[in-house]
Amino acid sequence: MKALVAVVDDDEAVRDALGTILVLEGYSVRSYASGGAFMRAAGQRRQADCIVLDLHLADGSGADVLEALDTAATPVLVISAAEWSPEAPAAIYTGLCEFLKKPFDADTILERVKAALRNEPRPGCHQKQLPDHPQK
Repeated sequence: MKALVAVVDDDEAVRDALGTILVLEGYSVRSYASGGAFMRAAGQRRQADCIVLDLHLADGSGADVLEALDTAATPVLVISAAEWSPEAPAAIYTGLCEFLKKPFDADTILERVKAALRNEPRPGCHQKQLPDHPQK
């Protein structure tokens, strides 16, 4: 069975691009335009093997979605156009998920999804991309 990747982003162009890249690489993809739509579907369908989640969604914060998820069981790649945000959830800073700053290239997202599905350590964004800011 193909690994299922959920893409949660309110930008249709980002959802379409990520979906295309992932499908071409052989993944099954479900795309959601809002955190609410993803959370409603999460209880009704097969759980995603990996989640690509925008931090800033039109219907609220991706941080709210992230905090509701069991990130120890499902790898989450948080994406955002902002380099740092006071809304960034504590899970990012403790290394339970990966942070990717937009824009990123296809090779980068594919590499991180593959690593997440192999259960490789997921470094927190504070270890790679973010400037020094206090942890929440």
